[in-house]
Order: sequence, then structure tokens, then C-alpha cells
Amino acid sequence: MRATLIGLVALFGSGRTWAQDTAGDSEAGRRVANQCQGCHGMEGRSESTPRIGGQPAAYLVAKLHAFHSGERKTANRTISLVAKILKDEQIDDVAAW
Repeated sequence: MRATLIGLVALFGSGRTWAQDTAGDSEAGRRVANQCQGCHGMEGRSESTPRIGGQPAAYLVAKLHAFHSGERKTANRTISLVAKILKDEQIDDVAAW
């Protein structure tokens, strides 16, 4: 279930590389990721929003940072608003979970 519900907190390139390992705290990430299930579902595999369950941690970190910085935009502003309030450490934690 590690990759489940990592939706927020989903974002793009703020200087991080795709191969970079995420050194976040997975338990803290689980708590943050609970916010994701409303849109992304319990396993991060909703039919109505992007599937985040099973995505590589580096991918999730990159996407969440892109939404956080405003580099990436979407018609549904929810992820942009959620990502905007996340700290770098929280993004790493969610990706580690």
C-alpha cells in the first residue's frame, strides 16, 4: 500500500532528478496522504482523477513540486491548492509512503 493515495500531493520538476531516491518518512507520509483519498481513492486508482497508486516516488515528488511552484496547472485546482501548502519534507514523506 506504499504507493497508495499519494495524490496530492502529486508534482513536477523543481530541480530533482527522476532517479533520485526519496528519503522521506513513510509513516508521516501516510498521514499526509490520507487527504488524497477523497479524490484519488483508497488505493490511488480512481477512475475520475489521475492514478497515483504505484507511481515511482521520484515521479510523485516531481509532480507535487511542479504543482506547488505553479509550474504545472490543471483544470481541477484542488491539487494545486493542496500542493501549495505542502512543505518539501511533506512531499518527500508522501512519496516515501
